[in-house]
Amino acid sequence: RCTMIQSLARINRSMVAMMHDALMAAISFLAAIYLRLGSSELVFAESYLMPATLLFTLVCMLVFMHMRLYRGIWRFASVEDLLNIVKAVSLAILIFACLLFLISRLEGLPRSVLMINWMLLIGMLGAPRFLYRVVKDKGIKTAFKRDESAIPLLLMGAGEAAERFVRETLRGGEHNYHVVGIMDDNPLRKDRTLHGIRIYGHSSALAVVLDKLKRKGHAVQRIILTETTQPDQLQQWAEIADARGVSLSRLPRIDEFDQRLTDRRTLR
Repeated sequence: RCTMIQSLARINRSMVAMMHDALMAAISFLAAIYLRLGSSELVFAESYLMPATLLFTLVCMLVFMHMRLYRGIWRFASVEDLLNIVKAVSLAILIFACLLFLISRLEGLPRSVLMINWMLLIGMLGAPRFLYRVVKDKGIKTAFKRDESAIPLLLMGAGEAAERFVRETLRGGEHNYHVVGIMDDNPLRKDRTLHGIRIYGHSSALAVVLDKLKRKGHAVQRIILTETTQPDQLQQWAEIADARGVSLSRLPRIDEFDQRLTDRRTLR
């Protein structure tokens, strides 16, 4: 029963995010029309306003679902999530323009509406996610692109310590790590993303995930434990890691991690 409740909670959260994005899509299209035509010329859009709004909203919902926009965790919204939003909105605008051209040759719709809509929707989808992050985390720091030559890591646990570690690796700098996957026993986080990194689910599937990442060209070289682990579970992970030549280590405690960061920045 507990598992069922958790699964329903995950579905409900995704549904809320989906409904939010659908509403933002509809509002952004209507706002783009108004900003382009103004109140005096808005009457010229009456013939296509509602059908076009419904079509655009439907296209956005399908595109956003296809591009898995709802796997991201708002609590850990990042630049990677913003890039995904830009890609999804761009694709939705393109598909909508093509469909509307086939239906009505874009008759009566100013072409600049599409560009205005593109900018509005990116902001209306991205701002709530980052605002939620600001409220929960008291601010966001910029994340830079990762080093492609970095050591591939797999994190065990998708909590605060893992998020902090991922943020530091995405900054660049002296470290040479690249987190390619995360595992977490919380079913609400399965198949979601943290800073664009997929959360693969329960740690019992460690061997399967390691093999899957290797087939994708991301052969894990080190497993990092970000949370407290039971001895018997740790022994199982160690055996799996040893069999594949992967090292297993613990992430420093937050106070240790903070001190290392402070020392490193002081020496610069």
